[in-house]
Amino acid sequence: MPSPPAVTIRELARRYAIAAGRPPAKLVQLPRIAMRTAGLVVPIAREAAEMDYQWYAPFHMDATETAETFGLTATDLDAAICDQVTLAAA
Repeated sequence: MPSPPAVTIRELARRYAIAAGRPPAKLVQLPRIAMRTAGLVVPIAREAAEMDYQWYAPFHMDATETAETFGLTATDLDAAICDQVTLAAA
């Protein structure tokens, strides 16, 4: 699926805060060992730890072929965020 240009988690959180009219959340980095340790007893933490490689190195996907084959375009990120914030407030 085509997607908008990549943004950092901090930038994504900032955009959600703006859309919701709230102050930005303070984000802190969790050490890898903490999530792996939690994964010993919390299944979702185990799954997140298994996928953590996506957060420590660039993880890019190319949807050019899909977009060209099916004529798809990415939804504007800010429009999608506004839609989600509106739905969550309802």
